[in-house]
Amino acid sequence: MRCFTAFLCWTLFVVGPLSATEPFLPEAVEVPVKLVELNATDRETVLKEIFAAWAERRARLDRAHYVIEGEDLFPQGSLTFGDPLVRMPRPPGGILPITPAEDYTSQFRCDVVLDFAGRRFRCERSFETFDHTKRTFRSNVRIGLRDGDRLVELIPRDRNPHTGAFDAQFDYDTHAGSMISGATPLLHAHGYIDDANGEKRGDFSAVPEAKDFDVLGRAYWNDCACIVLRSEILRNRLYRNLWIDLDRDAAVVRIVVLRDGEQLSEMVTTFADVDGTWMPSTWSHTLWESLGEVKQTWSRTLVSTNGDVDLKSVSFWAEPKPGDMMRRDRKLWCHEGPDKVPTEINDPQKKRPAAGGFGPGMGRRKIPTET
Repeated sequence: MRCFTAFLCWTLFVVGPLSATEPFLPEAVEVPVKLVELNATDRETVLKEIFAAWAERRARLDRAHYVIEGEDLFPQGSLTFGDPLVRMPRPPGGILPITPAEDYTSQFRCDVVLDFAGRRFRCERSFETFDHTKRTFRSNVRIGLRDGDRLVELIPRDRNPHTGAFDAQFDYDTHAGSMISGATPLLHAHGYIDDANGEKRGDFSAVPEAKDFDVLGRAYWNDCACIVLRSEILRNRLYRNLWIDLDRDAAVVRIVVLRDGEQLSEMVTTFADVDGTWMPSTWSHTLWESLGEVKQTWSRTLVSTNGDVDLKSVSFWAEPKPGDMMRRDRKLWCHEGPDKVPTEINDPQKKRPAAGGFGPGMGRRKIPTET
């Protein structure tokens, strides 16, 4: 029995999440740190050590069932100009109301089963998003499923009463990374390090390669001596600085996402030693606007884990029921019945069913991409 068997059932109870009345709103600036540069030999040595530790994690931690809970904080006014991936209605007079009118805190839950050897996962998330058409937050349930090369995100009609035109506001591309984003630090703890865009997240055949990282040097973070890696700069000029704690099996304790030197987000993870394995216990994530104002913060707590889950008892695939919506092939579809062709909600030329709030003008809005 592998060493991970000792890790199979444990529960962590940690400090409570962020307060909505007194939110912690850090500034969008990289805290000055003293980086000690390494020579070429030392850079090569630490990279080998880091990648060996990640490979050992992948070989040993091949499955798990996690439950994550937390809170999302939307500061007052943080959604006034909306989400770049959301179609916003033009208000009367063209004046945008302050959105949200006051700080808003919502609950988050994620129940995820990971099977790395089989390239499978089942990830059920419940969270809230803001409906700009109705000026209110809406609850959502999404079920992301991967079974090898098959990938779908189900939006069950019976658990999403506001599904329809509301959901069609969102232009998020459908890929495994978006479906399993709530478990990112856990994927890192299994040795799967995604790219700055997050599209490799959840593709368990894509493992990190040393050529995609540069060693910036050594630095301290929360009294931990870390190696700071910089990921490759992608076409959209995104890159990340990863803070790696070698004393904790190359745990990723901090990630800063930047574009052209401007800090866009930060994720900080705390770890606990569970029978000799360093695993995430809590993490927080902060997103900033381009002017440095906080757009959203969220906190997460790992509340339970089963490291020896019976994979035969897990449904990694499910067919949608009539009325359900699903995201597949980077498009949004409505499933109208077993003998009918699904309706592509994102296609403005196709007729929409009257039920469920679908209407004209809900075609997909192309988002300009930077080159």
